[in-house]
Amino acid sequence: MKHLLLAGLLLAGVPALAQSTVPESTGLAALDAKNGFRKLVFGTPLSELPTMQKRRGFYMDPLERQVVNDVPLTKLQFYFFEDKLCSVVMATSGVTEPTQLFDSFVALYGSPQTLNDGKWVWAGQKVTVTFTQRTMVANAGYLGIPVKAALVTIDTNEALARRKIAEKQRLETPSGGL
Repeated sequence: MKHLLLAGLLLAGVPALAQSTVPESTGLAALDAKNGFRKLVFGTPLSELPTMQKRRGFYMDPLERQVVNDVPLTKLQFYFFEDKLCSVVMATSGVTEPTQLFDSFVALYGSPQTLNDGKWVWAGQKVTVTFTQRTMVANAGYLGIPVKAALVTIDTNEALARRKIAEKQRLETPSGGL
């Protein structure tokens, strides 16, 4: 009888436990909920990120691991607009690494929109990820080994819009003639 009473109490608590767990965002909602990279949130003032080090036109953080989901990165750069974090750029290369990185983004945010051969986009309401992949042939003696390179940009949609305006203005500005 005691065992039956204990089992009944345990079972009665199961629905309450199930209701108390909040499902994590998935797909593009997860991208917007993250609103950044790792623990860095877009819009964070540069003054609150003391480990950032200025380079030519971008910032690096020597404390940030150069790995994403077990994929080694060849580049990890941070960009700021009006001293607030707005973009993260990463790159990787190798025989399998770009595919592994792509697959990790698919697992996190779902299937992307294909822009063209070698370029995919996950476009949320606040954040957009652009994944570009190219295949090259590396010469290893007489063997031509196909090696892939991937460039990933995580932008606030505001930063993306500013970049498009700047590019349009650059194309419309006369280059000065011959």
